[in-house]
Amino acid sequence: MQTLKKILFWAVLWSMTSCAYYNTFFNAKRYFEQAGAKKEALTEDVKNLPKDIRNGYLKAIEKSWKVINVYGDSSRWADDALFLIGKSHYELEEYDKAEKIFEQFKQKYVRSEWLPRVQIWLGKTYMQQEKRDKALDIFSSLLSGEQEEAIQAEAHLYMGHIYFNSETYDEAIAHYQKVMELGDEERLLTEALNYMAEAHYALGAYDKAIENYQEILKYDQPVAKRYDAFSKLIDALIEKKDYDNAARIMKNALTDQRFKDYFSLIEVKIANLSEFRNEKDYALELYREVMKKYPRTNGSALAAYYMGQIYELDYGRMDSAKTMYDKVKREFAKSEAVKDAAERSRTLSVYLKIHKQLLKDREDLYKLEHGDSSLVDSLVTGLDTVEITVHTDTDSSQNNNHPNDPSAPAAANNSAQPGDKTSSKANKSSGMRKKVKEKKKAVNRKPEDVQLSLKRNSYNLGEFFLLTYDRPDSAVRAYQHFIEQFPDDSVLTPKAYYSLYTAYKELDDSLNARIYKQRLMEHYPESIYSLKLSGAYKPKAAKENSKFHKDYLLAEDAMDKGHYRQAIDLFTQIAESDSGDTWGKKARYSIAWIYEHKLNDISKAVEAYSIFAREYPTSREARLALGKSTLPKIETDSTAVVGDSSRALPSAGQTKHNIKEPARKAKEPALKKDPENKEPHPDDE
Repeated sequence: MQTLKKILFWAVLWSMTSCAYYNTFFNAKRYFEQAGAKKEALTEDVKNLPKDIRNGYLKAIEKSWKVINVYGDSSRWADDALFLIGKSHYELEEYDKAEKIFEQFKQKYVRSEWLPRVQIWLGKTYMQQEKRDKALDIFSSLLSGEQEEAIQAEAHLYMGHIYFNSETYDEAIAHYQKVMELGDEERLLTEALNYMAEAHYALGAYDKAIENYQEILKYDQPVAKRYDAFSKLIDALIEKKDYDNAARIMKNALTDQRFKDYFSLIEVKIANLSEFRNEKDYALELYREVMKKYPRTNGSALAAYYMGQIYELDYGRMDSAKTMYDKVKREFAKSEAVKDAAERSRTLSVYLKIHKQLLKDREDLYKLEHGDSSLVDSLVTGLDTVEITVHTDTDSSQNNNHPNDPSAPAAANNSAQPGDKTSSKANKSSGMRKKVKEKKKAVNRKPEDVQLSLKRNSYNLGEFFLLTYDRPDSAVRAYQHFIEQFPDDSVLTPKAYYSLYTAYKELDDSLNARIYKQRLMEHYPESIYSLKLSGAYKPKAAKENSKFHKDYLLAEDAMDKGHYRQAIDLFTQIAESDSGDTWGKKARYSIAWIYEHKLNDISKAVEAYSIFAREYPTSREARLALGKSTLPKIETDSTAVVGDSSRALPSAGQTKHNIKEPARKAKEPALKKDPENKEPHPDDE
């Protein structure tokens, strides 16, 4: 009897222990799966995982280590727990930790049923750390006939991703086709199809890409993934210029309630088709309709952005373009077009400011030369109100102002009424304050100041087109107009000739570049620009010959030769080594200047100006740097382009669960010409 009781006791104890053991691992697995479901449901890409998702993976790690530490690394669920720990670190993007766990698993549990899966995850971890060869080796080892077809299919999938990321698209396609042959899991098949379609798209095989996207749409997928495939299908049709089919498919999609949340984006794409057909006015109508029909949506924000592009690049209506760009953020602050629209608006603000001032300069100059015909006195315009004190005598006022005299002041024509406090006070006062009009000059600037402003702004227009707007053809017109107006300015005219030479070089017009080089050297042979072009220019020697000075000259030479990245590296070395001296200050400012004027990287320029202002707060340039450091930072990453084979693609090993409507990349920051070769210029007003 005693023996039976002991057996029962140990059986119950073992049962309770086993339950607690399994429950601990079960909870760890539950935390992992819940975190994964929340991550899958994210509607947009995030840099940092939300706190609740991160905590879920950390809980899974904690519970899994408890299984191993309490029950031993040889217990039944120990290999499951270690595998879960590695996967959790991977999902937390802690790839170095994940790699160590998976390597440890390979050595410890050589007979585990999870070993092939662990090798897949280890290969993915190598991919994330850009250990390409290691990843290929481990995936290749899983392609033998000894492995399950599902394992082989997944290995082929990730090998395809590796070749895809290196743009070896033919190799990638071959592996994706193997996934289709061996796999039966919908997740693998749709991912392989999606990447295979992107590879065909990149190779220009649009028919095959279309077939792949159509195949994807046959699967019952979450609506975000379904719309992603649908959107890319339309892109491929646009690349083929098959606009009719694209329009038909999109109009049909507007009747599919599954796409209800994407209707505004679909209608924007339909409007895009009108642009591609060169029906700009009709496209504008369609974009306006989207904004009216779907306010405060991503679709309305994109519609505003594309309207801005048409006004700016097709019609040259810069004020209208800026208005539309400014609307983008107000329509939908999270739109992918917001940052680019803000940059376009900022750029156009510079143009509009120069343009407005030029108009004022010309108007003032005309008034000074010809007078203002709308005024009695050609030197006055408008009236300023001032107050003066007028002393009056009540009796004389009554005697001098006849009741029927229209020129008499209104107060004198109205007799005081009983109870009229205002009139009573006025009559009692010995005097009154009366408002009269004082004439103001039509032009508040001296003629020489107007002329100087006109000259500077005329030159600034050319500089804007060449350096800020990256439109050398427009710059040519502006500089030529400047030289016509100011042929003898000793400072700016030779600089304008030099800028014309530079602009024609950028346009690959060697003939005109040579012509303006000759004109510069003929008219201004002693200018610094002539000396530079002739190779005779020698910078004035500095008073000192320090190492930093020599390095600065090297950096300056690299900049003059157009080696801007090399110049930035050299300037950075100087700034970091000589932060308290003259050359460090010059170098730090030069870095910001190159980013702004030569590389057109506004985000980096803002950062560089901020550093300068912080390191040299009392310098003469600090105020200017502070002003530039408040400019809106610009995202340098390209947005995807409708009908552009250079659009961004998902990275290997990752699945985008909510790929937004790809906005067309902003067209080149330049003014499109109309058929008559017109472009915005103050003289056109």
